[in-house]
Amino acid sequence: MKIENTTKWRTADLRKVFKAALKAEGLTEREAARYVDVAPGRWRVRGCATLTGTWVRMTVPNPKPGQECMPAELLDKFARVFVHEIGHNAGLAHEDMMEWWEIPVPWTVGLEVRPKEAKPEKKRDLQAERRAKAEKKLAEWEAKQKRAAKRVKYWRSKVRYYERAAQKKAALKGQP
Repeated sequence: MKIENTTKWRTADLRKVFKAALKAEGLTEREAARYVDVAPGRWRVRGCATLTGTWVRMTVPNPKPGQECMPAELLDKFARVFVHEIGHNAGLAHEDMMEWWEIPVPWTVGLEVRPKEAKPEKKRDLQAERRAKAEKKLAEWEAKQKRAAKRVKYWRSKVRYYERAAQKKAALKGQP
């Protein structure tokens, strides 16, 4: 089963819930829910699945700051909606199923879904970054200055050549 998890809940913990639901329903990953997409929802659990298909999309609220694990009530709701959606994958329409809130999920006892570990923020060394940029710009402008000095030298020699040529011409005109 491929799980695309964009929530702040641990994917490994969500996988345990999904596998327990499939086991409780007597299904394998090949029979239902090969692809599960879990996205953050605002304040409630929702689901969507293809009829006789292989994908399920779930939304679940992200953990609140400082929350140790998903509350039991939310976990039960999440499990019930998932079981409902894999029922659709198995080919059942709404009229063939019981309501999602009536689905028994005693197998959730002992399962816990924890928040993902917070990744430490990388501290940027702005001074070092700015120095590196300044050194790069300095090298750039020094190269430009070197090229400019070569061009100045070239054109200065041209001007001197024409000045000398003009002086020779003037000197020749002055001779009888």
